[in-house]
Amino acid sequence: MVHPLTFAVNTKSNAERPKVIAFPPIVILTTFVVAILLHFLWEPLRVFPKWWIGHIVGWPITIVGGMLAKWAERNMSKVGVDPKFKPVKAMVTTGPFAKTRNPMYVGTTKMYLGISLILNTLWPILFLSILLIYLHFGVVLREEQYLERVFGDEYRQYKIKVRRWI
Repeated sequence: MVHPLTFAVNTKSNAERPKVIAFPPIVILTTFVVAILLHFLWEPLRVFPKWWIGHIVGWPITIVGGMLAKWAERNMSKVGVDPKFKPVKAMVTTGPFAKTRNPMYVGTTKMYLGISLILNTLWPILFLSILLIYLHFGVVLREEQYLERVFGDEYRQYKIKVRRWI
């Protein structure tokens, strides 16, 4: 029986996985650490003139991003999908996946931006466009190719209904 949170169930072998360039959490964390090191060891570039402004702006963005990523992770785990690039047996299309095909990346990006604002540093924000280009071409497009191979028309129909990002 198909779990109510799934859109389609894969009946093919799940021996293959998405061929991403590098595991996104490692790339995101590495990018952030390099940016923070530039801030503290080379040139501190501030976003706001006062440190407390970053807290007022950054905390809500960070919290919303964390909640979105956690909500997406819970929806995935309910149907047995491991977010760590393992072969998938089900496609998740409810919860945040009904609004964006990549809620974990949207949530993580919000957290990255929010923490940058909390720390009042511009360096991570300057690196964000490079990070988003990597996520788009190095991860998301590759995941989509994989999901099309696994789920075929069901995934193509989902792509028509739900935006890739927001």
